Amino acid sequence: MPRKKTVVLTMVAAFGFGFYQGAQMLSFVVGHYTSNPFSLFGLFVEGAVYLAFACLSWHGKEVRPKPLFASGAALGLLFMVLALINGQEPSFQLVFRTVASTSAACLLLCWAHVFSALPPFLSSVSIASAFMISALVKLFSGFVAAPETSESLYAQLLVFSCCLALLLSAVKMADAAPPRDREEKDRVLSSAQTTPQRLRRLYVGAAAFSVAYGMALQSDIEAQASHYAQSEHTALITFLLAGAILILSLLGSFKGNANYLFVIVAPCFGLTIALKDTLAADPGIGGSVNTAVLNLYYLMLWIMLAKEANRRIYPAFFLFGIGLAISRMALLCGRGAAALLSWEPASSWLGGNAAASLPLLVMLVAACLFIASNEKERKAGEPSQPLSEKSEPSDPWIVAPGTENPQIQTAWDKLSEAHGLSKREEEILFEFLQGRSSSYLADHLFISEHTVKTHIRRGYEKLGIHNRQELITLVQDQLAS
Repeated sequence: MPRKKTVVLTMVAAFGFGFYQGAQMLSFVVGHYTSNPFSLFGLFVEGAVYLAFACLSWHGKEVRPKPLFASGAALGLLFMVLALINGQEPSFQLVFRTVASTSAACLLLCWAHVFSALPPFLSSVSIASAFMISALVKLFSGFVAAPETSESLYAQLLVFSCCLALLLSAVKMADAAPPRDREEKDRVLSSAQTTPQRLRRLYVGAAAFSVAYGMALQSDIEAQASHYAQSEHTALITFLLAGAILILSLLGSFKGNANYLFVIVAPCFGLTIALKDTLAADPGIGGSVNTAVLNLYYLMLWIMLAKEANRRIYPAFFLFGIGLAISRMALLCGRGAAALLSWEPASSWLGGNAAASLPLLVMLVAACLFIASNEKERKAGEPSQPLSEKSEPSDPWIVAPGTENPQIQTAWDKLSEAHGLSKREEEILFEFLQGRSSSYLADHLFISEHTVKTHIRRGYEKLGIHNRQELITLVQDQLAS
């Protein structure tokens, strides 16, 4: 993609994603932080949708962003209509939460597709800017309409409509992005060996933060002190934290390392939980800091997942689907555990409400897991032979890639038809037959390397073979017959 169009996509993504997050902050009838017990059902539905798309992507099913956008936009507009009705019957609430959560999942996965098309530096700048914009939307909405009024819903509809227009433009530009150059691909593949370990730490951190915050939030909901979740204080602190990340990204100082992030943010999160319940101060201030710190970690989660998705080692929808599903399900577990348990103030080793102890305990366990993971990786030493073009099998080519050979093409068409290969399997295997690597095909077809290997594996099963040499032999036998 030309540099000018890349910059335009970065700006469109920043404003569009920011408006979407801002619309979520304006919502007072649905969301992760509302006291309505049906919000727990909404968390479950959203997490389940993320997991469903992650599984589809992992198994090589193509998830197209445009139909995903159409579904999310239609459900989002339906959600606005249902929000105006705001019925309290259980059947209405179940439908309402299902519509809202499914729309959120579809649209956030569309944003995942957009950010994965941007270079890591620009995606970091865009995501940090988006969180700043979302905070500004919340701050300035107070001048337009008071919370929990129909006017607030109209303001939310306006912001949401702007988000949809920008998202549609961003998806179109992301789909038009060409593959990266060969030198960059070789460079990112050289560190692919450490990706699973890095992702595990990232997901553990997301789970720990979400469980701990869910417990603290639910305890405040029961104490009728949960108004901070969408307050102006939360928006202001989020704006300042996101601004700091934006500045660090522009200066090149922020690398998005999950290890340092957890070590820095976890103590801040634990400290605000402790202070909120031990100091005789406004509980809304401590709660606002908690929510802002959680927003900071989600900001980091988006940045790091976009960076991993840009490598194309794993499918973008798989990476974001798993990460977002973990955060939603963990938040559900935290809130559910706090709602089910009966808290006894005397049982707390902090001397206050026991709800403060469990979130801190969760953060302590997660910190221990991080330390153990880092120690294990350190003792493992240098990674083994990196995945690169040199690690591809050195099978002889049947024909130079890109060279037309009608006889080979005819033989391959007959084999494909006889064994029932899909169009994508036929296309990928024919390129693979000629010596193309899986990493080249991932770039050329703008899909993940995992998806390429899934199509190759399924094609091998249909052809009854196990490797490229057998594929070459099969085509040679077809030519000789």
